[in-house]
Amino acid sequence: KLKNFVGMNLKLKVCFEYQFPLQVKKSNGELVTVNSPEELERALRGNPTTSGRSVIAFPFDVKLRETGEIITIANEADLKALNERCRNR
Repeated sequence: KLKNFVGMNLKLKVCFEYQFPLQVKKSNGELVTVNSPEELERALRGNPTTSGRSVIAFPFDVKLRETGEIITIANEADLKALNERCRNR
């Protein structure tokens, strides 16, 4: 399962852009709204003294860079499909 998006490989990052705002679920269950790539990175990094990881909360939208198409990632199956689409482009 893909739990943390900060470490996605460069090819996947080039394939799509996150559409903001989106929400990050913190390790304590709190939902935080982020409005930029910088805020997303900070939110996902979180507090290193806190156990658990922060993740992007479903659903969220991405824009495919090649086509400009906006797609909604509603669950882990959609995320896996996006991952495959990016790898196979």
